[in-house]
Amino acid sequence: MKLIETLVPADFRSSITGPLRRYFTGTFVSCMGQGLTLSLFVVYLHNVRGFSTDFATLLLSAAALVGIGSSPVWGSLTDRFGPIRVIMVAVIADAALSGPRLANEVGRLIGDPARLAAMSRASLALARPDAAGAIAAEVLAVAHK
Repeated sequence: MKLIETLVPADFRSSITGPLRRYFTGTFVSCMGQGLTLSLFVVYLHNVRGFSTDFATLLLSAAALVGIGSSPVWGSLTDRFGPIRVIMVAVIADAALSGPRLANEVGRLIGDPARLAAMSRASLALARPDAAGAIAAEVLAVAHK
């Protein structure tokens, strides 16, 4: 407990209650799991699948870039439709988009610049440029309660 008291100020700990505490606990557990998984993923790809370490880390980098690029879209969808609906769509899409099918879809999209432009306009319509400021304001409001 000494470590927690040293790292996290008492006023912050006392203001984190109920759903917010569960959220932070879940985020911590998720980060630990992802950290352990990702660190062993390169070893798995190299030792079991036979990929070079350069290619294995390139795959992880590509996955991170996709995550960074898609975060604003998922955030906007969550703001508009709520987290439960968005998670259900993501799980169904994950199950439906196998590797070969995803490669086929991406290939078709790359060959259709007009559709890509329309998709770009549609995603920009969902964008919330003030999202970071709104999140910061909410966090500060909760911290000062």
